[in-house]
Amino acid sequence: MSYDKGKRRKRKKETIRHKTTATVFASLVIAGAALWMLRIFSGEWEAGTFFSIIAYVSVSYLLAYLSAMALSRKYVSQIEKIINEAKAIASSQNLDSRIAVSSHPDELSSLETALNEMLGKLEESFERERRFVSDASHELRTPVAVMRGYLDILRGWGREDPKLMDESLEAMSEETDRMGRLIEGLLKLARMDRDALGINAGPVGSGALIGKMIEDSQNIRKGRNVKTSKIENFKVIADKDLILECLRALFENAVNYTGENGTITFSAEIKNSCGCISVADDGMGISENDLGTIFYRFSRTESSRKINPSGSGLGLSLVKSIVEAQGGKITVESRQGEGSVFTLQLPLEK
Repeated sequence: MSYDKGKRRKRKKETIRHKTTATVFASLVIAGAALWMLRIFSGEWEAGTFFSIIAYVSVSYLLAYLSAMALSRKYVSQIEKIINEAKAIASSQNLDSRIAVSSHPDELSSLETALNEMLGKLEESFERERRFVSDASHELRTPVAVMRGYLDILRGWGREDPKLMDESLEAMSEETDRMGRLIEGLLKLARMDRDALGINAGPVGSGALIGKMIEDSQNIRKGRNVKTSKIENFKVIADKDLILECLRALFENAVNYTGENGTITFSAEIKNSCGCISVADDGMGISENDLGTIFYRFSRTESSRKINPSGSGLGLSLVKSIVEAQGGKITVESRQGEGSVFTLQLPLEK
C-alpha cells in the first residue's frame, strides 16, 4: 500500500515538474529567440552568436528544470495535505471538521476554502435531514399510538357499547385524516428538497389571486369576517396554483388562531420592487420568542397545540419553501394578543 502511495506521489511530482519545465523553458527560449531575431535583423550578427544561442538554451533548460523541481515539491506536498485531511474527515464522518487553509493566498488556498464551504453545506444538509427524520417519526408515532389505543378498546369491551364504538371510530377517522395530511406534507417537502415540485411560473395578477381567495374563503371562514384593504393591481411571476395554496394555508392559519367574529384582511401592494400580498388577522398573535422558529418544520408553540391539536406544524414551512422556490420570500409581523401579518413578497413582471 505504501509502495503504491509512493509511486503515485512520484508520478504527481514528475507530472508537475515536466509541465513546469516545459512552460518555463518554452518561455525562455521564445524570449531568447525573439531577442536574437532582432539582432539578426538589425545587422548585429556575430560569429559567436550561434554558440551563445546553444549556451543560452542549455542554461534556460537547467533553470527551468530546477524551478520545476522546487515548485513540484511545494505543490505536491500541499495537495497531499489537502487529500489526507479530506480523507481523515471522510473516515471519521465528523463533518464539523475543516481543512486547514493556507495563510498564503493562491489557487490551493482557494481550493481549501471551497472544500470547507462544501463541508459546511453538507453538514447543514445532514443535520437538517437528521432533524427532519426525527421530527417526522415523532409526529407519526402519535396518531399511530392513538389508533392502537382505540383498537385495543374495541377488541376488549368497546364492541358491546355502541356509543363507545362510535366515539372510537370517529377518533380513529380524525387521526387517519391527520396522518394523511402529515404524509402529504412530508412528500411535498421531500419534492421541494430535490427541486421536483414542478413549478410553472408565469404572470399572475394580484386582483385574480385576491378574488379567488375571497371566493374560496366562504367555505372555510368559520364565522370570521373577511375583508380587503389596500389592493393595487400588478402582476407577479409565479405559479398561480402554488401561490393560491400558500394563501389558503395562511388563511386557514389565521382562521385557527383568530377568535369568533375576528377579522382577516387581504391586501396587495408594491413594496421594495416586489409584489406583496398580505394576510392579516387580529387574533392571538405570536410571541417574540416563537417568531424565529415558526417556519421550522414541525414547529408548534404550546398555545398552537392547545388551539389546533390536529395541526402538523408543516404548513408555514411548506409556504416558505414554495415561495422561496419561486424567487420570493415570506415575512411575518406579529404581537402577542394583537394579531399577525404574513406577507408574500414575489418578483414583479418586468
